[in-house]
Amino acid sequence: LNKSHSLFCGINYIGSPNELKGCVDDADKLALFMQSRGWDARKCTRLDHRSIMPTHVNMISAFRTLLTSIAPGETGMFYYSGHGSFTKDMNNNETSGYDQVLLPVDMIPIVDDELKQMIQTYLRPNATLIVIMDCCFSGTALDLKYNYADALASNKFTVNTRETDTIGNVIMISGCNDLQTSAEVSLGNEAMGIMTWAFIECVTKSSTISWIELIQNMQQKLKHGGFTQIPQLTSGRKINVNDEISLVC
Repeated sequence: LNKSHSLFCGINYIGSPNELKGCVDDADKLALFMQSRGWDARKCTRLDHRSIMPTHVNMISAFRTLLTSIAPGETGMFYYSGHGSFTKDMNNNETSGYDQVLLPVDMIPIVDDELKQMIQTYLRPNATLIVIMDCCFSGTALDLKYNYADALASNKFTVNTRETDTIGNVIMISGCNDLQTSAEVSLGNEAMGIMTWAFIECVTKSSTISWIELIQNMQQKLKHGGFTQIPQLTSGRKINVNDEISLVC
């Protein structure tokens, strides 16, 4: 795997009625975990309250920079931990009838239509973007066409024919389906997004694992822990889900 640039965004919304506790720490943990697997800390951008504030403008700018930085043949990563929401779908591309939304620290929404359009504009052919989205209502938060364990369709493979294939390769693991919330829990004395915990646990415990094994293992781990949220695996171009994951090898 030719690892490229990465962007880690953690938002705790400090001092607001919407405050969260563990998102910045989650971004720290996953960034360090990925760097221990060979991702370059010098090519890692962080958005949180300690450095670059994750405002709407800064998030859009950083995401655009990430997309343009991934050369053909390279793989980049985007991680988001914060609030997710939804709004009425105005262009009829959502099977649920709602667009998915990320909420920056200034609460100016970033709608999935905008993120998908940026991917189509800036991600080059044969460049790959891995996305890990730990937030509520995030199942189709990038409007990707293919869902390999669609919790809203009896966990079957589904294709959203209203969506187009991405020009580059995009693979996303999200914390739940479009109608669910993602839990933040206390593990020991630490607050942590349970999806981020499950991802790190599943990848750490398997020296080799395929995409479908990863998502199924994460789903089982959360189910056994009593959590109702169901992590989702989607992609912008059709992938072989039995391929071994190389993002951490």
